[in-house]
Amino acid sequence: MVDRISALPDEIICHILSFLPTENAVATAVLSKRWTHLWRSVSALDFSSVRMYEPDDHRFFFSDIVYSVLLFRNAATPIKKFSLELDDDVAVANLDIANIHKWVNFVTQCRVGGIEHLRLHFMDFIQLPQLPISILSCKTLVVLKLCGLHLINGVFSTGLPSLKILHVKKVEFTSDGLLKEFLAGCPILENLKARRIWITGESSFYRGGELADLGLPKLIRADIVRSRLPMLQPFYNVAFLRVDIEEVHYAFPYFHNLTHLELVIELYNSLVLVEMLKHCPNLQSLVFERLDEAQRCDPENWIDPEFVPECLSFNLKTCTLRFFEGLKAEFQLARYVLKNARVLQSLTIFNERTISRRQIRKKLSSGLRSPSTSRCQLIIHPI
Repeated sequence: MVDRISALPDEIICHILSFLPTENAVATAVLSKRWTHLWRSVSALDFSSVRMYEPDDHRFFFSDIVYSVLLFRNAATPIKKFSLELDDDVAVANLDIANIHKWVNFVTQCRVGGIEHLRLHFMDFIQLPQLPISILSCKTLVVLKLCGLHLINGVFSTGLPSLKILHVKKVEFTSDGLLKEFLAGCPILENLKARRIWITGESSFYRGGELADLGLPKLIRADIVRSRLPMLQPFYNVAFLRVDIEEVHYAFPYFHNLTHLELVIELYNSLVLVEMLKHCPNLQSLVFERLDEAQRCDPENWIDPEFVPECLSFNLKTCTLRFFEGLKAEFQLARYVLKNARVLQSLTIFNERTISRRQIRKKLSSGLRSPSTSRCQLIIHPI
């Protein structure tokens, strides 16, 4: 059998190895003399799949593996991507947090090239480790993904002029002013995903505070659920928005560019829904999703609105209900959309098997005989 891969140029083989976890890329050194040193010139380091072992006399610590790779790699090759994931109890218990700062400082301050993609993912630390400060002034970062960290006030400022994608999960800020400073330091941010953002110190959110004048003009996609961001003004320019509007306590901005909206809800509140849709004049796709922790009950808080938002009447083409349970309010919501969405092409329901497809179709079709309803395709999927 012909070994066609080994016949490829070193640059192409290194590019292929960059898609592997670093542990696997290093293991290719045993294939032949040709492969012995190739892993040292790989520009992506991924330590998210390294197996964690109980420390003993015969096995490396996780930190030994990382230090060895950083020490023996080709110093002339830039590190474009660095991923570090720790969610193993053994690794967490035996890892010095200072090592994390050293590794991050090394890859962000490397004189050759510049890191573009950085991912830090920590899950089981009793106390969240502090975010390495060197990240906040990395001029070359394009993608930053953080999980399980905290950021404290200090004598530094955020400057991430190249950052386009920011994903943060379980990240703790000591003030909402610090959160504002962090986001303001990303002037060309295009994609923001936030999950469970905590403000541990004094917050001025509910006084109309820090985020009111934050501008993110390049942002086109925002996914912010359970993130303590009860103000949507910074996200006015997005085309895609996923949000739980129960936490929004201030007036909605006008989302003139918004075409896809996903609402993660606890209760089916018609007043909040209509108010939100009034501010989305060009909306074409609407999704409803129940929170996993939402109470399994049939809330009686849906009142069929007399007002019909412009986007619902003239622009909405698709509507989706996820985790459909057959609640009274769910049927009222679906029928309100079917009745008033004149150009609706499809209504898709993801049913949790609490009610049959036939029952859903029967309940939704009763009393609805308008031309717009007859043109709409009803799609029901089991979960």
